Amino acid sequence: MLETLHCLRTRSDIKELKKLDNSLIALCTSLHGVKIFSIDECETKTTLSNENLNASTSAVSFSPNAEFMAFSNDSYIFILHIPSKIVLKTIKTDGEKVEQLEFDLESKYIIAASASGRILQYRYDGSSLLGRLYSFKNQKNGNKNKATAFGFNKNIMACGSNNGEIFSINLHSRANKVTIQNDNSKINSICFLDSTNIVTADEKGNLHFNSLKDGQLIKKIETGFTQVSQVLIMPNPNYLLVLGNEKYLALYDIKAYKLLHSKYIEFDDTPTNIIIADDSTLLASLENNSIEKVLLPNTDKLKSFIKSNLLD
Repeated sequence: MLETLHCLRTRSDIKELKKLDNSLIALCTSLHGVKIFSIDECETKTTLSNENLNASTSAVSFSPNAEFMAFSNDSYIFILHIPSKIVLKTIKTDGEKVEQLEFDLESKYIIAASASGRILQYRYDGSSLLGRLYSFKNQKNGNKNKATAFGFNKNIMACGSNNGEIFSINLHSRANKVTIQNDNSKINSICFLDSTNIVTADEKGNLHFNSLKDGQLIKKIETGFTQVSQVLIMPNPNYLLVLGNEKYLALYDIKAYKLLHSKYIEFDDTPTNIIIADDSTLLASLENNSIEKVLLPNTDKLKSFIKSNLLD
């Protein structure tokens, strides 16, 4: 059993949990604004609030460099400068209801996913809307098809939709566009394994491993979860954490496509989000609005546990 420590608790639901530079973590709640805290001590470094950051906020994201926060409502995207706590830019969305926001890894672009299925690219330090990257087509039954998950690797973005479609593009050149369709299940999470390979997790508990070079399906794994809400690469990239709808995380060997432990990390309540804070720390937000810190074994110790079959 891995050591789990209580970090902090919020007074309202946690909407976003994000690792930033300089050993900082940002979390946004539905009613009580933003806290930015340190990984080691779980000590709050700063708080953020704004009249437009409230229960009607539709999406929130933080730039990895800890400089900016983006949040949206039905009509606008707001760009807030974290050190000064000032809204630097307000972008009118022209009728597009933004449901998801993401910063790229270089903190250069903001990616917005709308309810109509469009993926839009913005900049906050010049002209606002750079253009439309992609539009998911509606399903044959008339239901809206829209983005439900994002993943990034260097300047490559991949996103999945609620009918199982995957789209990938180079954000700098807008080249190397790839579309993939494994099945029609909603994609809940995308994770890059390296610069050309991804794993997606869907609402039926499946993992799909695909190459972005040719779109080929490399492997499909049916997990023991009725649905998978998130997948996350471990500090040792040979291993994958899988979060389902239970109070525990499963551990997979992605080289052998093998389940190593069905309950590798257990919690007192169901996790809603997990992040690797550093090489030895995992953070999880739980349904009871607490943040828990898990101390991860180093790579050598994990390998030793696996060889000795001591993960239990």
